[in-house]
Amino acid sequence: AISCYGQEGWLWVADSLGLVRVWPDGWVERLVDIDQVVYAVSADQVTGDCWVIVETEDEGEDEVLRISTGGIVSVRSGGFRFARSLVANDFNGGCLVADTGNGRVVRLSQEGEILSSLEGFMGPWDVALE
Repeated sequence: AISCYGQEGWLWVADSLGLVRVWPDGWVERLVDIDQVVYAVSADQVTGDCWVIVETEDEGEDEVLRISTGGIVSVRSGGFRFARSLVANDFNGGCLVADTGNGRVVRLSQEGEILSSLEGFMGPWDVALE
């Protein structure tokens, strides 16, 4: 998974060990170790923070994390099943999550609280903001 923070031109990249930042000159900086599978990454274009979906130890159960530009996990939000896509919401600092296993699209606040959800989908797979 990969996402670009356009203001600085660097990338958030998920690898098998966690998240790294790749600078425009090619320098790679390991920011945070995550011992879970990362399914999606989305950079907040205002702050540079990153939202990610990670698999928990319980099969099919996922968490959404917000990670600061300094590599600190500042938010953990659970209750997702087979979530496979998210997008940072630059308008409020939160994100939207395609919660595939629960058949819904969830809008989270910047603190990771559920603000609203659209229910009744047959496995939403992707979300985007324009």
